[in-house]
Amino acid sequence: MDWLSDHPLLLPIGLGVGAVNAACLLWLLFTRPATGPANGDFAAWFRGLVAEMLGTFAVVLLSMLLAVRGVLTEQPAADLLQLALGYGLTYAACLAALGRYAKGYFNPAFTLGLLSAGRLGLAGFLSAILGQLVGAIAAAALVYWLVGSEGLSVAVVPISLSPRVAFVLEAIATAVVAVMLFGSRKEPRSLRPLALGAISIVGVLALGPLTGGYLNPARSLPPALWLGQKETWLIHLAGPGVGAVVASVLMHLGMNDDRKLQVNPEAPTELYRQPNFDLLAEQLAPQESSSL
Repeated sequence: MDWLSDHPLLLPIGLGVGAVNAACLLWLLFTRPATGPANGDFAAWFRGLVAEMLGTFAVVLLSMLLAVRGVLTEQPAADLLQLALGYGLTYAACLAALGRYAKGYFNPAFTLGLLSAGRLGLAGFLSAILGQLVGAIAAAALVYWLVGSEGLSVAVVPISLSPRVAFVLEAIATAVVAVMLFGSRKEPRSLRPLALGAISIVGVLALGPLTGGYLNPARSLPPALWLGQKETWLIHLAGPGVGAVVASVLMHLGMNDDRKLQVNPEAPTELYRQPNFDLLAEQLAPQESSSL
């Protein structure tokens, strides 16, 4: 790794940031009960695994096929805008279809961030990571079988910056997307896929030519590792991972506005689905009897 010897401070900085993230992760795991599917519910665990596997497979496969379109057909290769739209729209569609079961958002960086913030239990984390790993590897293997190593190299965008700068940019951009993820969790479920898909499109447009990444290790790493480009792990795995964890922990600690309500169990079911917590509390409050 010549580039690592050229930047001697990069490794200690990375180890230091990793140590801070690990400390935050351990503190949150032991001080906050994790939310999400129950650890003992095997059916929910298996549904999450299958949903993550299918969603990650679709996102990685379709975005890679768009990148290698020029190899498979006589059509010109997809430009940056087409790559960004293909990835973002596929990501949004998979979230809309499978987001009810996939708690890791088809992105290992987001999955780690949710675990760090106590939003995902250990069982859900393992099922999400396993599903993402299987789905990403299967998609990369299918594309490799279709176009071979030379064709697969088209799906790997070359990095035009130094590894240190690319690492920082990947971390910052992924942190921005993670903030959107946490900020949209109180909105209706139908809006979250649109928000995350839109910010993903912007992220690919902004950083695609610079870092070669999609702010998603499941998309960026498989083709690079399949071709033996192991030095990209720091940029495409550690960068998004650090950014997502830092943003998730900060959002949890600084902007956690969860409020517990004293609800009436006999109230109509529709009231529990109100997104406005003030309106919900007012509607569920016991009515004061007026004296005549």
